Amino acid sequence: MLQRLERGALRAARVLAAIGLSGLLFYAAMTLLDGTLRSLANHPIEAVRDLGNYYVAVAVACCFPLAFLERGNIAIKFAETFFGRRVSRALDAAAAVGVEAAVVLIAWRLFTYAVQVEHAHDVTFMLALPIGPFWLTVAALLAATAVAQALVVALEFARCLAGDAAPERQA
Repeated sequence: MLQRLERGALRAARVLAAIGLSGLLFYAAMTLLDGTLRSLANHPIEAVRDLGNYYVAVAVACCFPLAFLERGNIAIKFAETFFGRRVSRALDAAAAVGVEAAVVLIAWRLFTYAVQVEHAHDVTFMLALPIGPFWLTVAALLAATAVAQALVVALEFARCLAGDAAPERQA
């Protein structure tokens, strides 16, 4: 059942990451257009500079669930050599729990920040557009990342409990 859940989560995360990367490509094209218009016609696209940081934050956050589900993080794999497969898997599970705790904490703090920004009615510098929705979206994407990491925790513990019968994780 966990493997089926993992496959479905990976499919959804890939779609979300594709949306984020498409957004980054769109932003890159708009940045090129902005630079061209700025130099040739002395007419910049104000929205590119004004919304760029927030737009990029959302686009990058779209990629987090996939990176976590694919375990695309830095790992030092020497425990199995010295202590065996069982200890190595236990350390992997403990590391997954630590990452989960960090992601939950970051998502919670970002959500509280987003709510503060929303209540303060903070806006962008030039166009006076509200920035709260951007930060709420990033917070929601980090919450989705926390859910994805919770699945990773469950998978790592299942590997620990299965012992040598558990297949090696596929990247």
